[in-house]
Amino acid sequence: MPAATRFRPFPLAGATYQEIYQGFRWRVPESFNIGTACTDAQPPDRLALIDASDGERRYTFGELSELTNRMANALIGIGLEPGDRVAVVTACMSRRRR
Repeated sequence: MPAATRFRPFPLAGATYQEIYQGFRWRVPESFNIGTACTDAQPPDRLALIDASDGERRYTFGELSELTNRMANALIGIGLEPGDRVAVVTACMSRRRR
């Protein structure tokens, strides 16, 4: 990605914490895809995530990109459109120790 189009969410400027805090604003482009920014900006074979909830499952950036694309296509398939809001709720079930 060319340096001119690289996403820079919050350049910090100020001599004190208070100046930085008061001047802080998120600068998110109107057309921003967090999936692309997080997964497609890295080499596809690079380790991205380790799920240790039940054993250990490792995901690469390429795998996360494929999974997020599949999820996006599933949401489009049920009729969602750009601008619709979606909430994802997960249940965490812990195993009881004996």
